[in-house]
Amino acid sequence: MQSPPSRIAIGLATMATIGWLTFTAGFADQNVKEGKWNHTASGKDIENLLTTNFVYYGLSVFGLLGTMSMLCYSAKRGACIGAIAMLVNIFMILCAGGVMNETGSIISKCFHTNSSANGVGLKGCVGGKGASIQPYVQAEFAGAFLYTVFQAFAMTIFFYKAHSSEYSNFA
Repeated sequence: MQSPPSRIAIGLATMATIGWLTFTAGFADQNVKEGKWNHTASGKDIENLLTTNFVYYGLSVFGLLGTMSMLCYSAKRGACIGAIAMLVNIFMILCAGGVMNETGSIISKCFHTNSSANGVGLKGCVGGKGASIQPYVQAEFAGAFLYTVFQAFAMTIFFYKAHSSEYSNFA
């Protein structure tokens, strides 16, 4: 017996897609502003760029596959689709964790510098015109965080319902 799709889990997967879009927009903005992708880059330059930013490119390229596989699983609950969705999203959550680690360390360093130097804390780092952290770093952190939280909850609900003996009010 197959349980009906959970509207809450589908909504969470959709919110994870919005988080992925936020991250991808921030990452694209960073690449444009820093001029990382120019037409004169050699193969070695591109290889170095891809290896140093693997988690960024992994999340930006395969994140759509992760959200789409989860939404496909919500429509047709097959074991194969579920396994693919689980594996892809575990990889994406690992990539998002790498992004949050790197961007979070930038935000943390700014917070601690501003707290000890002039006592303004995070206010001088994010938001407003005098923010010292670039908006694309803020978007990357926020998008990766939203993707991780919403996709983890969606996966939990989907797979809880897949192994539930009867339809419950959990989702």
